[in-house]
Amino acid sequence: MSYSQKHVDALCQALQVMQSGNSEDSPYAHSYIDELLSLIGSYKSGDMKPDEMFEQIMIGLVSFQQFLDMRLTLLERKQNPPVTW
Repeated sequence: MSYSQKHVDALCQALQVMQSGNSEDSPYAHSYIDELLSLIGSYKSGDMKPDEMFEQIMIGLVSFQQFLDMRLTLLERKQNPPVTW
């Protein structure tokens, strides 16, 4: 097993542990981790090149971050008084 393969396997294990702990409390994070595991699985099976996997992970990460930012902004606006930066 190569050095990088060990890191990919460790990442998968860490993501699986995180996913198992948030299925009910954080369905959005659970779904995103599922997407990450699928992308990594495609890479490990040879269906995706590392740069393709990285690109898809980054697109998903930015999208998820924007979603969380939108949710947080909505919550902040509902506070009395609204949170301002």
